[in-house]
Amino acid sequence: LEELLKHDVTRRFYGWLSYTLSRSGQQREPGGDYQLYTFDQTHILTLVSSFRLGLGWELGARFRLVSGRPTTPVLGGVFDSDRGRYRQITGEVGSDRMPLFHQLDLRVEKTWFFKLWRLSVYLDVQNIYNAENPEAIVWDYRYRQSGPIRGLPILPSLGLKGSF
Repeated sequence: LEELLKHDVTRRFYGWLSYTLSRSGQQREPGGDYQLYTFDQTHILTLVSSFRLGLGWELGARFRLVSGRPTTPVLGGVFDSDRGRYRQITGEVGSDRMPLFHQLDLRVEKTWFFKLWRLSVYLDVQNIYNAENPEAIVWDYRYRQSGPIRGLPILPSLGLKGSF
């Protein structure tokens, strides 16, 4: 299910709000129960807006909020003396979720207009408030302590664009 509310382009402002409700499952064996698939993102909310300030300046923002992906919980570890290492003990497959993903991106752009072409310089800053957004969980060798592998930190990019 996807819904999109769009504010038509006006002289100064445009934007949209979108929401997606989606379930992604798989059967591990024919006739078996469906389980959430690893990349399921049940809820996705996106808000995009852009303001034309005049004189070729434009300021934009995008906010995203996404439900965490399914994950299998690690309940601990047990020492496997045959292999000389710890083996993880897990819960039910896909029965837990990663934390919510949320991110705010900003963009400022200046455009110069010429007879047959235009030139733009822009600055994009992704993850402006430095949300940690864990991508995965890593464990110590005994499966007693864990920590997140975080997503991208604040990521600025400067660009130049010519259009003919």
